[in-house]
Amino acid sequence: KGRGRGRKVKSEVPPVAELIMTGKRTRKPKNNQLPGEEVEEEDAPVLTVGRGKRKKASGPAAVKEEKFEIVNSFSRTGKENMAEPPKIVYTGITATATVKKTIITSLGGSLGEDIKTCTHLVSDQVKRTMKFLCAIGRGTNIVSEDWVKKSKTAKEFLDAEEFTIRDDVCEKKYRFSLADSISRVRESGPFLSGWSVFVSGKCEPKPAQLKEIIECNGGKLLRTSPKNPNSQTFAVTLETDKATLRGKLPVYGPEIILTGALRQELCFDEFTLRASSPEL
Repeated sequence: KGRGRGRKVKSEVPPVAELIMTGKRTRKPKNNQLPGEEVEEEDAPVLTVGRGKRKKASGPAAVKEEKFEIVNSFSRTGKENMAEPPKIVYTGITATATVKKTIITSLGGSLGEDIKTCTHLVSDQVKRTMKFLCAIGRGTNIVSEDWVKKSKTAKEFLDAEEFTIRDDVCEKKYRFSLADSISRVRESGPFLSGWSVFVSGKCEPKPAQLKEIIECNGGKLLRTSPKNPNSQTFAVTLETDKATLRGKLPVYGPEIILTGALRQELCFDEFTLRASSPEL
């Protein structure tokens, strides 16, 4: 649920052109989706949680880019800058026609699907969808539907920070705080800044899925396994495929990306598959 009623944030921008979005659709999964599931288009849960006791990272802290720029409607302090009309994306729930055509556009916002340009992600709870994990890495406002509803009542968009998603069950399960993770991104940049990642073809989720998450969290996806990896490079694959990766490249399970995106931390010890140091 969202937090509080929120503070009003004045907006003097005129309404922007209405964006029409189709309703919820389902389709059979393709190669870059989990097998055996029908999913909402471009919004499938990526993977179930990996188990194991959490340990502190043994590798070096991720190198942060000095000029990391957050392309959203807030500053590094999290204060809203409503000079930019909100660009809103939904994940896991479908916006009704009333929300699309009446509330959002009448307040000067727009509705779309591009997580890389949106300023607000609306959900009912923490979800391990591609959109959700990408939004955290970009420091996007992740809010409950109460933000939209109460903004309608106020006749202007309210301060999104008051409506940040709080999901005690999921946050306890994955051992993280959504609010803290977003704050960490805004202050220091995403957790994969400066890192290069090779994802094997047999990995689940597939490289195409992980590519978006890796890049939105500041990392670079490598097309091939490097022969001479530097200290800021590692590989991601499944336990059953780790033997096929040769060389000194340290190998980790996909949870180093998925759970890492939630926590905004690189937990090397927790998700290692091959006893090798990222410092090689």
